[in-house]
Formats: sequence, C-alpha cells, structure tokens
Amino acid sequence: MFGKFALKREEPKAQVASSPTANHLDRPSRTPAVTLRETEEAILIDTDLPGVKADQLQLSVNQGILTLHGTVTVGERNGFRLLHQEYEEADFHRAFTLPDHGDANGISASAKHGVVTITLPKVKAAQPRRIAVSAN
Repeated sequence: MFGKFALKREEPKAQVASSPTANHLDRPSRTPAVTLRETEEAILIDTDLPGVKADQLQLSVNQGILTLHGTVTVGERNGFRLLHQEYEEADFHRAFTLPDHGDANGISASAKHGVVTITLPKVKAAQPRRIAVSAN
C-alpha cells in the first residue's frame, strides 16, 4: 500500500530542542495523531492539531524525511476566571520517511478546522496508467 512510507517514532524532546519553533524546553512535547490515505495521484497525511495557526507550523524535507514541527498555544485569558484546563501549551513533532514513489518537491499542506492535510504527490511513473495497444 504505502511501500517504504514509514512513520518515524522519535524522542520528541530531542527533536524539539533543535526545532526553530521551540521556545521553551520545559514545555510538554506531543506527537500528534495522523491518518494516512492514498489515492492514485498522492499520499495524504491528516494530522489533528486543534488551535494551531499556520504560522505556528513548520514543514521541512531533508534526506527523504518529512518533518512537522510546531507549537500549540492557549489563547488570551482575559475577561474570565479559569475553572479547569486540560488543553495546554505544548510543542509537537512528527517525522515520516518518504517512499521512493513520492515527489518531495511537490509536497503541499493546508489547514482547516484543526486538521492539517499534507499532500505528497506520487511521481508520474508510480501512477497507474492505461497503455494503448495499436493494431499494425
């Protein structure tokens, strides 16, 4: 299905320490949940990141590894008394080993309703195609 596509499980603290988005090493570090989907044209990675703004995300590709870094921040706390909180500020990190049939130069991402969707197009040779047979 995904071939060599692999989710990397790494120690988030070590990765966050080197992340340009990491401001506080004492802040909790999270590994966001993902869903992988495949179409004929692309592999799609859906990542749940509620409350994360686009400017808090960093996607990068280096030596066949797609890395997602970012920070979850809690909004302004003016005008109310906090009674209970389970949602906290945290850094997050997730890395993926890209498959050989993925086009790293064509990766794109979008965010909607707290879900970030990363699209990894397949290289043209990996896409199914119909071959015409000619009659001589």
